[in-house]
This record gives sequence, C-alpha cells and structure tokens, in this order.
Amino acid sequence: MDDGGIMLWVAGFALAAALIVPGYLLIRSFGASRLAALSCAPVVMVGLYVVLGMALGSAGVFTTGPVLVGCALVLAVAARGLAHLVRRRSSRKSFQSVALPCEQTPSQVAAQACALSVLRRATDWLLLALYLVLGIAVTAFMTASCLTSPESIVQEYDNVHHLGVVRAFLQSGLWSPFAANLYSTPDAAAFNPLPLGGFYPTAWSMLAALAASLTGCSVPVAANALNCAIAGVLYPVSLFLLMRVLFPARRDVVAAGSVVMLASTQFPWALMIFGPLYPNMLAYALMPAVAACFICWLGPVRTFGRKGAAESAAACYPLARPAAHGRWFALVLAGMVTCVFAQPNAVFSLGVFLVPYIVAKSYGHGRRRAMARTALESGATVFPASAASAAPVVSAAGAAASAATSILPTVPATPNAPAAPDAGGVLPTAPAAPAAAGVPRIHA
Repeated sequence: MDDGGIMLWVAGFALAAALIVPGYLLIRSFGASRLAALSCAPVVMVGLYVVLGMALGSAGVFTTGPVLVGCALVLAVAARGLAHLVRRRSSRKSFQSVALPCEQTPSQVAAQACALSVLRRATDWLLLALYLVLGIAVTAFMTASCLTSPESIVQEYDNVHHLGVVRAFLQSGLWSPFAANLYSTPDAAAFNPLPLGGFYPTAWSMLAALAASLTGCSVPVAANALNCAIAGVLYPVSLFLLMRVLFPARRDVVAAGSVVMLASTQFPWALMIFGPLYPNMLAYALMPAVAACFICWLGPVRTFGRKGAAESAAACYPLARPAAHGRWFALVLAGMVTCVFAQPNAVFSLGVFLVPYIVAKSYGHGRRRAMARTALESGATVFPASAASAAPVVSAAGAAASAATSILPTVPATPNAPAAPDAGGVLPTAPAAPAAAGVPRIHA
C-alpha cells in the first residue's frame, strides 16, 4: 500500500474517532448505556459539528478541524463532569445509566440470572463487533476494487459542487450550511454569480473538510475516506442498533443483518457513483439509528406468542431505563436535526419507514384514546420537522399537484383532423366539461 492508501485509511479512522469518542461521552452523560451511546454517537455528533461550525463562523473564528473537535470534546467532558456531580448529589435512581440486575441488587438476584444477563450483554458487544468487522472488510474490498488511486473521484455533475464546497470550507474557515458556495473567500466573492445565500445541507462537506483538516490530506482523499467511514463504520453501527431494537430476542436475526447489510448494490454503493449523492448516503446511513431511538421513545410493539412479553420488555434494553422518556425524545430530535443538515429528504424517508411501526403500536394499545395519542405524538415529532426542513419541496409538490388537477389538455375541434387556426393564429380549444362539486377532474 502506498502513502496515499495509508493516508486514506488514517483519515477514515480519524474521522470515525472524531464522531464516536465525543458523542459517546456526551450521550453517556445523560444516562444512556454504553452500547446505545456508542451506536448513537455519530448521529449526535454530525449535527453538533454543524451547529458548532455555524457558531464559530458567527463569532468570527476561523474554523479548522482541531478547533471543532476540541470544542466538541470540551462540551462532552463538561457534560460528563456535570452529570457526575448530579449523580453524587441526587438520590434519584432514574438518572443512572442502565445496570445489570446483578449490579443493582446482587443479594436478591440468583447467580444464574446474573450470568445470563452478563452473557446477553457480551453477546450484544460481539454482534456490534461483527457488524464493524464485516463493514470495514467489505468496504476495504470495494475500495481496493473500484478506486484506481486514493485520489480518484467520480467525474459527475454533483461532485463539482461537493468537492468545491469542501475546498471553500478549508480556505475560508467558514463551515456553515448558510455559506455553502464556491466563492466564500473575499477574493472569489467578487466573481460570485449568485451573491444571495441560502441554506444547503452541508454535513457531508463539513465532515470531508474535517478529515482533510485533521490529517492534512487532499480533498479527494478526504472525500473517499469519508465515504469509507460511512459505509464501513457509521452505517453498520446505526443498522446494528435498529436490528437490536427490532429483534431483541433473536440474536440470530441480528447476526444475519451483518451479512446482508452491504450486499445491496443500491445502498450505499450506487449513491457513490450516481450523482454522486453523497449527502443522501450520509443521511440514510444514520437514519436506522434515529428510527431505533424513535421506537424506544414510544416503546416496543406488543408481540404475540409465549415470549411476546419478554421480547417487548427487552426491546429497548440497549438505550436506557424505561423511565428515560425525555432522553429518548432528545435523541430523536437530535437525529432529525442531523438528517436535516445531511439531507432533508431523509426526514420524509424516516416518516415513511416508521408508518408500519406507528400503526402496529396504535393497534397494540387497543383503545382509541391510546391510538390517538400515539398518532399525535408521532406526527408532532416527524412530520412538522420534515415539513419545516424541506418547505421548498412541499411547495413544489403542491404546485405540481394543483397544476395537474386544474389544467385540462387541449382538445382539437375535429377529432380526426387538425383544427384550423383563427384570425389571431391561435388554435381553438374545446370547453372543459364541468367537474363534479368538490371533485377535481384528472385526465389521463
């Protein structure tokens, strides 16, 4: 392996560490288990880095990778220390993280139950390691097979903007989604054909700039390293948490997910060459963890069968205590903010993905009031956030629907012969038939 290949993997692992270590410390401060903190760390840190980039830019600070990671570590350590002080001064047990039964009351738990709990926790960590090992191995194979060099890039339309924004971030020191243009430096601003700014999801560009700034590699190497980190680390960790929540009592199903997670050609591999749609790839890779947090927030679906009650009780074990309703909700909101900064359409995809769960959850309650409450809680979280994050898309879709239902096609005067133009040179059109009241006419 040449120096470029070594730098590619160094940048990838440095970026993964910058996402996992501060996020792990921060989430652990709020009482989550170690497994959940590790799985949700990238979801929280991607959004936090974007917010820190905006804050540093507003304060006039030249943003670099070490500055950004340093600020995140300071926040994480401060939160960890504050949580430790609160635990010492508070007698409430609800703030503590998840503990095994044998750790809580060893004198009241049988040795067999304690050993079983330890075995289950060890199995979860082994499964997470399996996801990471297979993810990194498959990503390494695909990278070695498809890239002619570590600086190879996809010569497509979107990549001009993606790589250009990364270079602009590094040159200007302004890492903000409201400054995502190729003319961010003072010298280039005079030639900007579109001086008016606006929001653009720059989470992927910010992470690529972070990798380049931390390791000193070139922009193409940083982009490839980020894509490798997404496919080999972020997506496997995120998918593991979702599989663990969906199948709490089926370790074999969770293990099978590690084998097939990267077997599809559409995700994430197709998004690397079509477009390329790097922001979509990042958002969709983090979406499973957000969905898992949403399920743990509202609670597992009541399953049927002899082991249904046990499965429902164990579904949200990796996250926190059942009383930690607010912490789950905070993770859901943080995940949605991250999806907005990565690619807002991921929020819509998340809503579609969670529809079966919401329906099953409402049906399991068996009461209209509970069904309405579940629907309102879910809708108040997912759909307003998605509408606010992609208002232009909603407006365009509404305009297209309105045009489709109001405009009638031109009908010639004679069915078998073209109509003659009138004196003004305009073809006559047949009057539209009146539509039924309240029902628009849609013509094929």
